[in-house]
Amino acid sequence: MIGFAFSFFAAFIALLRALFGLFGIFMVPGWTSTVLSVWFLSGLIMATLGVHGFYLGRVFAQVKRRPRIVLEMRTLTPETDR
Repeated sequence: MIGFAFSFFAAFIALLRALFGLFGIFMVPGWTSTVLSVWFLSGLIMATLGVHGFYLGRVFAQVKRRPRIVLEMRTLTPETDR
């Protein structure tokens, strides 16, 4: 959720910067594109890691209840006892 929040925040700031550019409000050139691209991509990376972590947590919870080694039980007969 934090990753998506970062990305949405970066998109909101980009929208504000575009509006400031239309009205001629001065901003430092080059700063916005650099910082917003880092924020947006970092947010996407954090969101992707969150999804992977959620998936691995579910796999871990499912595997935790299983025995380490599963042995197959067979009835020994004289033919298979060799």
